[in-house]
Amino acid sequence: MTAYQQSRAGALSRAENSSAPEAIQQLHNIANKSRTRRHLPSRGTALDRTELTFNDRTFENDINAKIQLTEASYEKMMYKDALKSGFFELQLCLSRYREFCGADGLHRGLMDRFFEVQTLLLAPICPHICEHIWKTLLGHKESLMSAKFPVAGPIDHKLVQATEYLVHSLHEYRLKLKSYLQPAKGKTVGPAKPTHAIIWVAQSYPAWQTVVLKTIQGYLAKGDVLPDNTDILNDLKQDAEVTKHMKKVMPFVHMVKTNYEREGVKALKSELDFNEREVLVENLTYLKSTLELEGRDGTYTILEETR
Repeated sequence: MTAYQQSRAGALSRAENSSAPEAIQQLHNIANKSRTRRHLPSRGTALDRTELTFNDRTFENDINAKIQLTEASYEKMMYKDALKSGFFELQLCLSRYREFCGADGLHRGLMDRFFEVQTLLLAPICPHICEHIWKTLLGHKESLMSAKFPVAGPIDHKLVQATEYLVHSLHEYRLKLKSYLQPAKGKTVGPAKPTHAIIWVAQSYPAWQTVVLKTIQGYLAKGDVLPDNTDILNDLKQDAEVTKHMKKVMPFVHMVKTNYEREGVKALKSELDFNEREVLVENLTYLKSTLELEGRDGTYTILEETR
């Protein structure tokens, strides 16, 4: 579990275990947000863009996923799980969307869909306040009781991976920046805060790491259980490319095995299903903002691909 996933799990745990007054306050907040939605800037602004940004597509993907999860929970009469996905997790998706959009602004159509979906998902649990939001704040003439359960659109699993990559990368960048700013041993003042950054994006694994991945894939083709590290190391020693990097081999093997246990076979792919550089470039404005880098254009943060 990444640090981001741990913090996200912690946020969910705190939300799920909140007291009744806190839960009521959260419902009150939804009502206020729904009311605010009616007073968004007039049409013709960035809120009405016809081409969805990366974060728009991610938010739309999140909404579809939460609809599916919540519907499945209701069908199994697992109401706590329905509340978790249809309320707490969906609220976290909104928070991330608002943070990442930055100067691009929120997409009006997606915000309309969010508030309607959120209201419909909560209706079986708290119908009275949802009826109030539905008619008084969202402006529907018919009662919420006449509305159908929201229908989820298709879920783009590659986009899910790209989003997880972006969030994890941002977390790593912040950690590296924090570590860089720490004073050296015996000193009380750290280095000056950097104003520029260069991010290198590799197009593929180094040759020796590719050999490790293919070797582990070979084991799994013969069975579901991986051999112990000693046997893996003995097999890898037969490859001349791997022997040049023996000090790095076992840490990499350990990382791959750990990722495989958590993510399954996708952790063994030698290439990702999405373009890392495109994801970072599309979110360049937010990268510069959150890392407090200088400049208002791409000349200050350079993304390069290794050949």
